[in-house]
Amino acid sequence: QTARCQPPEVAAKIDPTNRYLWRFNPHRLDAEQVRDALLAASGELNLQEGGPGGEGTSTRRSIYTKKKRNKPTEILQSLDAPAGFASSAERQSTTTPTQALLLLNGDWPLARARKLAERVSNIDEAWIYALGRLPSRSERQTAEGFLNKHSGQTRRTKGIGADLNAQPNEFRENSPQERVLVHPRKKEGDEFTVEATFSLDSIDVNAAVRTVVSRWNLGKDSVESFGWSLGVTGVKSRYIAQTLIVQLVGEDENANIGYEVVPSKVRIELGHRYHVAVTISCYKHQVTFRIQDLTTPDAPLETVTVPHAIRSKIGEGSSGLVIGGVAKRAAPHHWDGRIEGVRLLHGDFGDANWKQPLRDWGSDLVHWSPATKDPRFVWDGANIETVEAGDSFRKAMNDLCQVLLNTNEFFYLH
Repeated sequence: QTARCQPPEVAAKIDPTNRYLWRFNPHRLDAEQVRDALLAASGELNLQEGGPGGEGTSTRRSIYTKKKRNKPTEILQSLDAPAGFASSAERQSTTTPTQALLLLNGDWPLARARKLAERVSNIDEAWIYALGRLPSRSERQTAEGFLNKHSGQTRRTKGIGADLNAQPNEFRENSPQERVLVHPRKKEGDEFTVEATFSLDSIDVNAAVRTVVSRWNLGKDSVESFGWSLGVTGVKSRYIAQTLIVQLVGEDENANIGYEVVPSKVRIELGHRYHVAVTISCYKHQVTFRIQDLTTPDAPLETVTVPHAIRSKIGEGSSGLVIGGVAKRAAPHHWDGRIEGVRLLHGDFGDANWKQPLRDWGSDLVHWSPATKDPRFVWDGANIETVEAGDSFRKAMNDLCQVLLNTNEFFYLH
């Protein structure tokens, strides 16, 4: 019988230590089971059978993770998984402060909580995915109180046009109009087109990239860092200053995490207006740039197609969509200039779309301009550190999901 229920008073008196096995003894999940349970709760667990192994930060089942002598998977090592390089007659089971610290503060467990929060729309769904049951009345009341309290107290972002001294289409670092946080109804996937009209006033004095639009947190070595960005290189970039580039983080042909820069080799002149459409395709393994200088009279449309090695999952990271910057606040990577419009479309980009004037833009994914009045688009200023901090309800739901994934009920079989 389950140990989750309150034991009968008679049974507890006769056999309090459960010597006669009248109930199930609670048992903590093994390290591999904990890792897989976290991925299952967040909806990311890859159930593929066989094939090449994956990194410890991938979404493959733990039985398929690679064993690296000099770089063991952090969560498996912390929860007493055998190293795998020698026979082990008995598996240890320890309880240490470092385990609790890792599960509460580690990047990988926190990313699983964020993914779970993205997956759910209410408290009941959070309980079902994390614990396999509905919350009790008292649990629901506590959770509702937590969400209401933190949603009301943590909202610090400013609305559209928050900086009264700035033009509606101006993006300036260390100002209330650094970037726009976007909450689209659906993600773009692995084949899409991003289109923008912009002008750039300065580039970074080092190698940072001025970002037009992105779904990326600047990470390069974990599943939560999967994403992409479109931007212009800085002074010390290895890809020549003022070059329009795309950066991709996803899975390569061997299902390993890969990072790649895809340069257009087209120079973006400061102060010039540009119309740009970039089609990113993981299926065709290429990026197609369409770039036209709107300031120079009779400037031709430049089209450049560049191959890349990223094969999938660039849209499956934990970062939100951001216009004028990246998910993690990093001032050198923010746009410095004007962005008149941005739209995202599924699939390739046809000539008919290219010829559409800005006022007629539409999109099946995202369409933003300075005149947009939509709660899905929020200006974010210098006082916010992450995309989650700009969305108080999402941040509160992230925290609630993190709590659920750290409960005894999640870690123990009862």
